[in-house]
Amino acid sequence: MFCSKQAMLGTSKNISGFDPRSIPGCSLWLDGSDSSRMTFSSGSNISNISDKSGNGYVGTTFSNAVAAPTYTGSVALVAGNGFSVPNFVITPTMTVFYVGYASTGSNIPPVEHGSNVSSAPGFLIQTAVPNYSIQMPSLISTALSYLPLATNSTDSGTLPQTVTTNGTVTYTTVGSKQCAYFNNSIANYLSFPYTNQTTFTLSFWLYPIDGGYYTSVSITTSGNNPALQTDITGSSTTIYTAMPNQWTNQPSGTTSGAGAWTHFAITVNQTTYVEQLYLNGSLASTVTGSGSSISSRNLFILGKSGDNYRAFNGYVRQFLFFNSVLSSTQVSTLYTSTA
Repeated sequence: MFCSKQAMLGTSKNISGFDPRSIPGCSLWLDGSDSSRMTFSSGSNISNISDKSGNGYVGTTFSNAVAAPTYTGSVALVAGNGFSVPNFVITPTMTVFYVGYASTGSNIPPVEHGSNVSSAPGFLIQTAVPNYSIQMPSLISTALSYLPLATNSTDSGTLPQTVTTNGTVTYTTVGSKQCAYFNNSIANYLSFPYTNQTTFTLSFWLYPIDGGYYTSVSITTSGNNPALQTDITGSSTTIYTAMPNQWTNQPSGTTSGAGAWTHFAITVNQTTYVEQLYLNGSLASTVTGSGSSISSRNLFILGKSGDNYRAFNGYVRQFLFFNSVLSSTQVSTLYTSTA
């Protein structure tokens, strides 16, 4: 795994007939079957392992003891332990390659970068890091739709949609944040196709100019029949959701109020009918319906209600649509990374 300014990796086994150094740009190779590259602290516990890529890195153990090579030709890792590689240089484009098997369940020891640290028991058989080819994905880069709304309405997600500007939507900067401005008119809004997902998450930032009653984001139809609407008034918000009928689910919470940015994350599971609302990175409400009508809708609306009754007087930025229910940790990451 990787962690803040140092690389953290499990161990590896030299698979017969394969030498990671044959891959152009290989910058780190930890071989869990080569005990000659290891220093032992006591008994079979490893204190460090030397890199075989030729770059001179040394991995040192962290947390619990790491067991020496076994008859499997691998090094056993319990949950929470592994190797850290100080001063390993992380670049924007890297491939992390490893082969492993789990000692329990379906987990294998992770290889991670940044603050996304987790642990799992098992055996890591082959780990090499060739510095080429595949860009490390961020959470934002996995969104089906991603509208930064900084200077235009372009969707740069993995399943980008054509966004239509209805009337006039302008772009500006508020509190050093680039955003789209909606002027409280049902004639001025953005619309683009909604492709139904069994599970999904919506993430966006809102800045209402005053404390009036507005609707900012909706999933609806071209015939103005919404199944999800984000309503705000003062420092209160309610997500009106047709699960199954209008409006069975109504998760609600307290926002930052008028004249301030609030981050919204809405998770929906159309199998369990559970819906969660996160505000500014924290869970505000969880509700459960008995069905869902969202699957019959086909349109996103930003800047007014999906039933054409209310507009939004304020600013929107960083709209994302994911095809999964994000975890609380992932929502917190979005809150921080899009702030």
